[in-house]
Amino acid sequence: MFKANRSFSWLLLYGVLFSSALMAENANESYQTAYQHYENEQYEAAIPLLEKLVEAEADNADFHHLLARCYGRRAEQVNWFSAIKYAEKTREHLELAVDLDSQNVEILDDMMDYYREAPGFLGGDKKKADEIEALINKISGNNDINVNYYGKN
Repeated sequence: MFKANRSFSWLLLYGVLFSSALMAENANESYQTAYQHYENEQYEAAIPLLEKLVEAEADNADFHHLLARCYGRRAEQVNWFSAIKYAEKTREHLELAVDLDSQNVEILDDMMDYYREAPGFLGGDKKKADEIEALINKISGNNDINVNYYGKN
C-alpha cells in the first residue's frame, strides 16, 4: 500500500508540475498575442486576453502594464464618456504594475505620463509625476536635480 500511495503522490506531483508549465506556456502565448494586437492598434482584441491574464496571474506587472496601455489607447479612440471609464482603468492597472515592479523604468515612465497628462478628477497629479520622475532619475543613475527625465533644464 505504501508503494501505491507513493506512486500516486509522484503521479499527482507530475500532473501539477505539467499543468503549471502548460498554464505558463499558454499565458506566454496569450501575452504575445495580446502584444501583437497592441502593436497593430487592435486594442479591443487585446483587452479581453489581458483581462483574463491579470485575472489568472494578478501578480504579473507586465500583464497589468500592457492592459493599462491598451485601456489608455482605447480611451483615445472612444467618446468622452467612455474615455473616462478607460482612463480610470488605465490608472488602476498602471498603479498595480508599479506596486508589483517599482523599479521598472518603462512602467514608471507610463505612470508619470498618466499623472502629468490626466486631469485631476481622473487622478492626474503633478506632484506624484515629479516624485516618479525623481525615482526614474535615481534608478537611471541621473542624480542631477536640474535635469528632468526628458533631459530638459
